[in-house]
Amino acid sequence: MINSKNSLLTNLFLFGIFIANAQQLTINETISYINGSLAQGTKMSYTQDGMLEYSYFDYTRKPSIWKHHITDIVQPTKVEYTSSKWRVYLKTPQGGIVVGLHTDNGDKYSAEKLLNALNYFFTLAMKNVLEQRSYDNDPFAPGNYNPHATSIKSTLSNSSIPLEKQGGVYHIDVTIGTTIEKFILDSGQARC
Repeated sequence: MINSKNSLLTNLFLFGIFIANAQQLTINETISYINGSLAQGTKMSYTQDGMLEYSYFDYTRKPSIWKHHITDIVQPTKVEYTSSKWRVYLKTPQGGIVVGLHTDNGDKYSAEKLLNALNYFFTLAMKNVLEQRSYDNDPFAPGNYNPHATSIKSTLSNSSIPLEKQGGVYHIDVTIGTTIEKFILDSGQARC
């Protein structure tokens, strides 16, 4: 009984050390791993504003590049066997295929590792994009704009600009020097 208890405690201790020493890869390190796994002549890159770029040779061996924002692609969930290779497909939310990624040898095990790396990358990239958007001070950013509000507010400030509605048009008071003038607030967007 004592040996099994000691063995269990030793295993839990070693597992705790393993978890504590686990390494978290950065987005760039993950992209580097993915590029090392992809078939020769293909490359993936990512920009901090959320753009994912994939360069490859199409079926005619012509160089091709596609670019999509990370939020326009569904996180991959499985590997699929097509054209004698195991592939990971990146798809749109509507189910359309953006691109099929595969490794040099195209075997299932390598494709599953690629799938795991892509899922890890998507988790990091989406977190990065959402964090950037949460600090967006633009009053017309989707998270900040309220079409029914009577003032425009900044997420980083407690100040607001009062709006006056006259005849279906919003006006704001603008001070120029010592003169206060009413200006029309026009977003340039019309409702159809």
